[in-house]
Amino acid sequence: MVKKIKVTALPNFSFEAAVSSFIDKSKYEFIPISYSKKKLLEKYAQNVFGDWCYPLKAIVAMYEAAIMEQGVKKIISVNLGVCRYPHALGDIKKWITADFEYFAVPQTSLGQTTQFMLRFMDQIKKAFPDMNNAKMVKRIPFARMRMKLVKEMEKTYFESLPLVKNAQTLKTVFNKYRHSFLNADSQSESKAIVDEFIKIAKKQIIHKKPKFKLLLGGDTSLVLLEFGLFDLDVFLGQNRVQVVCPYYPTSRQLKTSKYGKQAREIYKRAFSNKHSSMELTDKHDVEIYALYHLLDGIDQGVDGVVFIKPTMCTPCDSLSFVLKKENYFEIPFVEFSYDEHSGINGIETRLEAFINIVGENK
Repeated sequence: MVKKIKVTALPNFSFEAAVSSFIDKSKYEFIPISYSKKKLLEKYAQNVFGDWCYPLKAIVAMYEAAIMEQGVKKIISVNLGVCRYPHALGDIKKWITADFEYFAVPQTSLGQTTQFMLRFMDQIKKAFPDMNNAKMVKRIPFARMRMKLVKEMEKTYFESLPLVKNAQTLKTVFNKYRHSFLNADSQSESKAIVDEFIKIAKKQIIHKKPKFKLLLGGDTSLVLLEFGLFDLDVFLGQNRVQVVCPYYPTSRQLKTSKYGKQAREIYKRAFSNKHSSMELTDKHDVEIYALYHLLDGIDQGVDGVVFIKPTMCTPCDSLSFVLKKENYFEIPFVEFSYDEHSGINGIETRLEAFINIVGENK
């Protein structure tokens, strides 16, 4: 029996689904990165200075754990342009000494149209040069269908968390079905897994509605929610808080959609004056993505907005300046910074206080 090469991908479930849709399951096994490891940072990423960028340390720790504990040999991630995460720089090997390959897909290759999927496929082929091009092209509809199923599964998960008796139990079930889904190799199997998870989630519901709906923006949607590394999703679920999770746009949506245009106008206005007008370039995409996410989420009728950022993150600091200058929130808004010292415990304490404020305003 041929030993399969283990592969993983970041930064989110949708990206995992896209990558795992193209790989040859007879040669490769997809390993979802293990979530909810509170002691992860005590063991891994010891060379990364967490005060500079705490999420950077968390991501490197997850990569390192996947390599050391699960035997992963190939990591596929996204190049986020000016963002200083390791999957943006592609120099993760300076933090992890091990035998593995790392590939970063440009942000401009992400999208669900045929054109974007072909571009994405070309990038994936760099990691899997032995894969047949014609077979990969035929799998584009399969990949697109699976990305839609991911949205359905995640939507059910986040909507159900504040309604179930035990949020941690639901998360355990979600991760189990997520693992099965990512290694499914047919449309019918993929759909059956999602349908089964939705059925189980609905059976666990005991409350009619959440107490509050919060939008979490800035850095947290990537590291704290998509990864669920510190069980922040469970913490909010236990407090009967529903997290609104609008999906990040494609490069095209960022430039042409309503929220994309609004985000650009707001950002440009904040950094312009009567003497000079700011010129937006691709270097501002990280900030525009995050602002798009906030605008989209606010339109979904949330009771409060939480903006979380690393202590020393230039894009998040710039966006923080915009949010404070514009002051367009008519609902409770709070900003948290976090680093290696405050960590997740500080966030949970401050979130609990903010939840009480939101409750008083309802």
